Amino acid sequence: MFFLFLLIISQSIGTPRPFERYLDAPVLTSVSGTVPPGLFITWKGVSQRADDPVLGFKIKLWILKQETNIEYELLNAEEYPGYIHNIKPSKSFRINETLGIPWKEFIVEREAEYIEYLHIQNLDYNVVYEVRVLAYKIDQEGPMSEPIRIKLVKVGENLGHTIKKTSKAQNTSKYVVPKATVKALQPNGFRIYIPGDDRIKMFHIEANFYSHNGTFYKSIREFSVEETNGYWMYEDLETPLRVGDTVVYYIFVAFKRGVTDIFHWLLKVPGYTGQGRYKITEKDVVHKNDLLEPSPDVYNTCKRTATEIFKGKACSDKTIFEDNFDTFRNDLWQIEQYIPHDDPYHPFVAYQNKPSNPTVFVEDGLLVIKPRLPGNITEFSDGSFLYEKSHLGDECTNKICADQPGIFPAVLSGKLKAKVAFTYGIVEIRAKMPIGDWLYPEIQLESLTKKYGNANYSSGVLKIASVNSIEQYVDGEMWYRFRPGRRGLRSWLPLNCRKNWFELLGTGGKMAPFDHHFSLTLGVAVGGMIFPDNITGTVGVKPWRNKERRALQKFWKDLPNWYQTWTQPLLIDYVKISAL
Repeated sequence: MFFLFLLIISQSIGTPRPFERYLDAPVLTSVSGTVPPGLFITWKGVSQRADDPVLGFKIKLWILKQETNIEYELLNAEEYPGYIHNIKPSKSFRINETLGIPWKEFIVEREAEYIEYLHIQNLDYNVVYEVRVLAYKIDQEGPMSEPIRIKLVKVGENLGHTIKKTSKAQNTSKYVVPKATVKALQPNGFRIYIPGDDRIKMFHIEANFYSHNGTFYKSIREFSVEETNGYWMYEDLETPLRVGDTVVYYIFVAFKRGVTDIFHWLLKVPGYTGQGRYKITEKDVVHKNDLLEPSPDVYNTCKRTATEIFKGKACSDKTIFEDNFDTFRNDLWQIEQYIPHDDPYHPFVAYQNKPSNPTVFVEDGLLVIKPRLPGNITEFSDGSFLYEKSHLGDECTNKICADQPGIFPAVLSGKLKAKVAFTYGIVEIRAKMPIGDWLYPEIQLESLTKKYGNANYSSGVLKIASVNSIEQYVDGEMWYRFRPGRRGLRSWLPLNCRKNWFELLGTGGKMAPFDHHFSLTLGVAVGGMIFPDNITGTVGVKPWRNKERRALQKFWKDLPNWYQTWTQPLLIDYVKISAL
C-alpha cells in the first residue's frame, strides 16, 4: 500500500494536469520609445508549472507600410503621448531572421514568471510599428496578446512619439465578444463560431487544441471577413476533434474594415477580444454535412434580407438610401452629363447642367429637373448649338460626350444617378410629373455593371414612373405583376430574339437581367420614339414620325406649339429606398 501510494504521488507530480498545460496570452503592459530610436517593451507573463514550464516569449514586430511625418490615423483607437524610458540593461534575446521583411520575431528566454521586458534597438523614425507577444513551450505556442502600435517621431534633437493601441476602453458600443460555440464534426473536423452582428467586419480566431490527457496537438490562427448563415465562423474538415478534447481560444473582432496582411497574420484594424476554454462532450458532435440553422434574430441587430448593396450590407426593413432635398447633396447624387445616343427611345435631349442656367437644382425643399432650350443658356446660341458639333468636355459622365455637326440635341435636360446600387428593394418617391407636350419623366432603375450588355437595355431597366401618352398616370393602382416562366424572365422573349443574348441571360438566375445591382436615376426626357405616331398633344398632332430621318428637324420646327405647353418641371419631394 505504501509503495502504491508513492507511485500515485510520483505520477501526479510528473504528469501535468490538463488545464495547467493550456497557454494563455500574455498582456502587453507598455511599449515606449528609447534614444537612439528603439522600443522598450514590457508584458505580464502567464501561469505555468515548474515541471512543464514556459520556455520563453516571442515578441513579434511588424513594420506597417507607412513611412511619413504625417500623423498616423488609426480608426477607433486610443492615442496618448509616449514617454522616454530610462533604459535598463539590455536583456539577451535571439532574432528569428527567417521570417524576413516586413516583420521580425524576437525570442526572449523566460527568467521571471510574471514580468518580462525587451529593449529593441536600431529602429527608424517616422515608421509605425506593431507589437504583439506570445508565450511558448517546447511543443506549442500560445495565443498572441492584443496589439500595440507606436510611431517614433524626432522633433529637433528630441524624441517624441505617439502610441496607438486597441483596448476594451474604446468600446463605446458596449459590445462584448460572446462565448464561442465549438462543434466536433464527423468523421473529422471542427467548427468554431459566434452569432452574427452587423457591426462586425472581420472575425479572427486563435486556438490551441489539447487531447483528453492535456497533450497539445494543434494550433490555428485564422480569420474570416464574411458571415456564414448569420454566424462568424471558422471550419476545418480535416483535423480530428474528439470527445474529451479541450479547445482554448481567443477571438478578435473588428468593427471597421482595414488592411489585413494575410501572409503574416497582421491585423491592421482595431477591435475587441474575447476568450474561453471549451471541453468537447457527446452533445457537441455533429456530422460535417449538418448545416448551421440561421442565426436567431435575438443575436442580430440586422435581420437577414434578400436585398444586396454594392460594397455594403443591407438589413431587413432598414433604409438604405434617403433624401428629402433640403439641399442638393453631392454625396448622394451624381449629375449626369452626356448625350443619350444608346437610349433605345432616342430622346431629343442632351443631359447637361450649367450653373448659369441649371436644369437640376433644389428649391423650397423640392428637387427640380427642368428641361431648357439651348438658347436659354448663355454659353450657346440656337444656331451654334443646333447646327455645329456639340461637346460636353471634361464634365461628361458617360462614354458619349460629343456629337457630329447637326441639329441634335434639341433640348438640354437634367438627370441624376444615386450613388448607391442595390439588388432587390422597395423604392418610394413622392413627386409631381412634368407637364408639357412630349415631356416624360425618367424615374427608373438602371444597371450598374451592364452585366448582360449595353445595347437596348440588354442588362435591364425598371421604369418606376413614365408615360406613353400626354396623360399622367393614375396613382393607387397596381400596374403590373410579373411571374417569371420556367426558364426565368427570358421565357418572355419572342423566338426571333432567342440568340446570343438569350443564352447570356441563361448564365444568370430566373430574375435575369434583374439579378444584379441597379441604381436609381431621376430625369426628364423629351420626344424620341416613346410616343406612338399620330398621337395628339395639347395643341396638335405629334409633328414627327418615329423612324423618319428628319424626326428631330420636324420636332424643332414645331417649337412654337409644344414649348408653350411646358408649364411644370419634374418636382420630387423625397426619395427613399428600403431593404426587403
